[in-house]
Amino acid sequence: MILYYGSLGLIADTALIIYGLITFALFRLIPITLSLPGIAGFVLSIG
Repeated sequence: MILYYGSLGLIADTALIIYGLITFALFRLIPITLSLPGIAGFVLSIG
């Protein structure tokens, strides 16, 4: 996305990485069990 959209793609990629890290940190802080549908939901929420 960075190569196609330039600086706006960089901003979008950075936002997706930050979102993924925050969500993963919440998964680690809250003791939940991730099943296969839960992992698929996480992947779908990223887009």
